[in-house]
Amino acid sequence: MRSISVVLVLVAVAIANASITPKPHYDIDKAPELYEQYLKDYNKHYKDEATKNEHYLAFVKALKKINEYNAEPNNTAVFGLNQFTDYTEEEWRKMFPGFPTLAPAVSN
Repeated sequence: MRSISVVLVLVAVAIANASITPKPHYDIDKAPELYEQYLKDYNKHYKDEATKNEHYLAFVKALKKINEYNAEPNNTAVFGLNQFTDYTEEEWRKMFPGFPTLAPAVSN
């Protein structure tokens, strides 16, 4: 019985903590700095500046979409950066066929 009580307390603490933890919001004005840190964190390298810039633009679109998703009050999921954040639409479609891309839902 004591084990069940301990488990229930731990579950309650986890639930309470999840509701207190803020969802990330990325300052789009700081996108260049965020991108440079992202490149370091995920060890990303590109063949030339044009390709790097193409991925930067995809990264900014993704930041906007992440902010949009995290701002939805009824959405309990937490969105953030990962190794796919700078994927272009073409790369996204190739890697995840049939899965929707972020770009169509993002407004400029």
